[in-house]
Amino acid sequence: MKVDKIVQNGDAPRPLRPDVARRRQALLEAAAQVFDEQGVAAPLDEVLAAAGVGRGTLYRHFPDRTALLLGLLAMEVDRLRRASEDGPPVDALVRIFQAGAERARRSAALSAAWRAIPENHPGLKVCRARLLEVLAGPLVAAHAAGIVRPDLKLEDLPAVLRMISAGVRESGAEASPQRVLDLVLKGVLNPGGSQ
Repeated sequence: MKVDKIVQNGDAPRPLRPDVARRRQALLEAAAQVFDEQGVAAPLDEVLAAAGVGRGTLYRHFPDRTALLLGLLAMEVDRLRRASEDGPPVDALVRIFQAGAERARRSAALSAAWRAIPENHPGLKVCRARLLEVLAGPLVAAHAAGIVRPDLKLEDLPAVLRMISAGVRESGAEASPQRVLDLVLKGVLNPGGSQ
């Protein structure tokens, strides 16, 4: 998951120098690992150690924990976008749900990150808007193909992703991640559709 552009204050993304992009990416990957192991309240010194960078590098890229969590969320939205583009448009929505289930199976940190940031935080609003942009095209394609139920709306999809994530995280030995995904999709897909 490569992050090679940065957006500040709503401006257009500006490319980062390759060395700067590598350090930023190292911080994000280290944060994901440390937060997966220790939770999103883990000491940032642990992230620094895992990334092999200094405190100044961390704070240059992410001035506080919330900024680091927002960076992780932006990285996840990009991952879902890539999943949507990795095949025929008609199947993109299901691929996004599958990618969400896989991520939830491997990492609880991102789910915790969404919950750790105050609901009204401007950065979280931007991440949510980007997520809706990623979901919009696949939903239109799925509706056009008759794959999803006709009353499924764009605003429903983040809740569907949360249901999948929570179900996978909390199912334990009772159900496999694929079974959780199948159960949630039964409520989303059109029973008469072609899927």
